[in-house]
Amino acid sequence: MGGAAVQITRNEGFGGFESPDGKYFYYGTKYLYPALRRVPVNGGLEETLAPRFRGIHELRVGRSGVYFLADCRPCQSLKQAWELRRYNFLTGIVEVVARFRARVSMGLAVSPNETWALVNVWERTPVNIILVEGVQ
Repeated sequence: MGGAAVQITRNEGFGGFESPDGKYFYYGTKYLYPALRRVPVNGGLEETLAPRFRGIHELRVGRSGVYFLADCRPCQSLKQAWELRRYNFLTGIVEVVARFRARVSMGLAVSPNETWALVNVWERTPVNIILVEGVQ
């Protein structure tokens, strides 16, 4: 049943997802305000793609890239708009794909065709979910 466990990250690693092509593992360095990194699944050097993002619960891999919420503490008080960002597999660039204002809780989902995202928000108890359209 299965093989031996193999260590993938060497310089911190928390959560994460394999890329659709199976070549890379994308992950955060810690639970809150981690760096976004990737490492080849078959071994190799770890590479930092973004120095910080909000948290491991807001990290998802899609067909075209890795989605995450930017680190933005003023956004929680609605003083600034959140940025949903994507590390684009084709260009190797981190780009802003959507902006919105809300008090964010934990969680992010991206549709299979990558045209919308769901974000958990809390304006008051109970927590709700908002739809962010036009992600591409």
